[in-house]
This record gives sequence, C-alpha cells and structure tokens, in this order.
Amino acid sequence: MDRIRSEDFSLVLIVGMTGMFVLAVAIIVFVLIYKRKIIEEQLVYQQGLIQTAVAIQEEERKRFAADLHDEIGGGISTILLSISGLENHFQSPIKEKTSIKIGGVRQQLNELLDSVREISYDITPNALENYGLIAALSDLCYQIQESGQLAVLFECKGKEERLDFSKELAIYRICKELLSNTIKHAKASQISLSILYNKGVFTLSYQDNGNGFIYDTSSKGSGMKNMMNRSKILDAILDIKSVETQGMEACLTLKL
Repeated sequence: MDRIRSEDFSLVLIVGMTGMFVLAVAIIVFVLIYKRKIIEEQLVYQQGLIQTAVAIQEEERKRFAADLHDEIGGGISTILLSISGLENHFQSPIKEKTSIKIGGVRQQLNELLDSVREISYDITPNALENYGLIAALSDLCYQIQESGQLAVLFECKGKEERLDFSKELAIYRICKELLSNTIKHAKASQISLSILYNKGVFTLSYQDNGNGFIYDTSSKGSGMKNMMNRSKILDAILDIKSVETQGMEACLTLKL
C-alpha cells in the first residue's frame, strides 16, 4: 500500500513538474511574441512618421516650386514688359545711352528668370511626373554631362515598370543626392548610373571614380540620412561602400 502511494506521489510530482515546465515555456513564448509584436508596431509607427514627414516635405517643395515659378517668375516677366514699354518714353540723345543701360538690366533679369525656372524645375521635375523615372534621370544625367563638369554614363536594362509617383520621386531624390555628393565633394571625372528591371526587382547601381571617403554609419550627414529615410519609406535596401582614393559605390534594391 505504501509502495502504491509512493508511486502515485511520484506520478503526481512528475505531472506537476511537467505542467509547470509547459506553463513556463508558454509564458516565455508569450513574452517573446508580445515583445516582437511591440517592436513590429514601433517599426511601423516610426516608418509612418518618416513617411508623413517626407510627404509633408515633398508637398512643401511642390508648393514652393509653384510659388517660385508663378509669383517670382511672373513678377520678373512683368518687370521685363514694363522695361520694354519704358524705353519708348525716352527721347534722343538720352535714348541711346539709356537703351544700353536698360539692355544690361534686361539681360540680368532674363538670366534671373532662367535661374528661377531652373530652380523650380529642380525642386519638382516635370519630366518625372509626365514621363516617368527613367526619362527624368536621363534628363538629369544629360544636364550634368552638358555642363562639362564630368562624364556621366547612364543606362537602363529591362522594361521600365512605372511606380507610384511618391516612390519614383523618392528614388529620384536618392539619385540626385548621390550625384550632388559626387559633384561637390568627390573630385571625380566619371559617374556610372545603371537601372535594372528584372523579375519584379528594381536595382539602381551607382559608381564614381572620385577620392572616396571613410563611410561611418554612426555619423551620417543630413544628405546620407535623407537617403536612408527614403530607402526605408520605399522598403528598399540601400548599400553604400566607399574607400578613400578608390571612389564610391551605391546599390538600391527594391521589390516591385
């Protein structure tokens, strides 16, 4: 009888310990799942904040470009018309000398008007909205090439797949930041920009032959942070590699 009771007690003890072990495992699994869910929610929330901030920034850029083109550009055009009408009020011999001076002012205003239009286009490129990413990047590379600053090799492989305008704009901004960094800091003579559409994957490859830099992910400048934020919004991978005196490479990968 005592032996049976001892066996029953041992069985109860084993069952109890097993139950406690299962309960402990269940609690641990629950905590891990809960923590993972919190982290995922935080990432989604952070990404939402970034998307909202960038969307507001792009909307402000668009509004500013429109105001710049319409208000400032329109004002300069009106002044030019007024100057043309003013010339007719002068009589000889003052007219000839005055016309020379007015001609100089007209030239300065025309140059200023061209600059305003260029800045306005630079802020919100019409080619991107009207013709797509490839056309806009091709136009951007052509402008740099024509400026004589350095050679730009641009190519697109595969059939272009149009994305949402916000995504194409984010990719365009990343490209422009890369180009701007090369022009301002790298002292390069050549840039290579390649776009590949392949089996539902978009790949942007960028390379320059400049002086390079020590890439430290812990101390990014504002331009680098902007590129990283935009890549997060795209849910894309942006990989940047650079070695001093050996140029810089960047690769942006995005699932379409």
